[in-house]
Amino acid sequence: MLMRDEQGERQVWQVVHVPSVEAEDQRHLHRDLEMLKRERGSTTTRIKGLLTSQGIQVTSLTHLPEQLDALRLWDGSPIPPGLRQRVLRVYAHHQLLSEQIAEVEASRRALLQTSTDASPPTPCASA
Repeated sequence: MLMRDEQGERQVWQVVHVPSVEAEDQRHLHRDLEMLKRERGSTTTRIKGLLTSQGIQVTSLTHLPEQLDALRLWDGSPIPPGLRQRVLRVYAHHQLLSEQIAEVEASRRALLQTSTDASPPTPCASA
């Protein structure tokens, strides 16, 4: 790269701006929120997939434990106990993630309200 720079190539080096410790720390809330939302989305997909594999369509997970009693398989039989327990375990994880998301969002709101900066912290540009 040094030889390429000496030969006049302009796009060899790029300046890297290392964020301050405080700026990097502020990004953790955003990163945590994004990760929790992805994980909650995967639990939603898992629950719907488990039920769809038995011919059951669910549009909302809001009252899933109460809905499970009324849901029937394609042949009209109730949901088997093993599947019911598995769905309820994944649903409990989904609820935990929703609570954690609410906590992180509340932390972000509180941070924005107490922030002395005029602009809110920018989210990281990660893939």
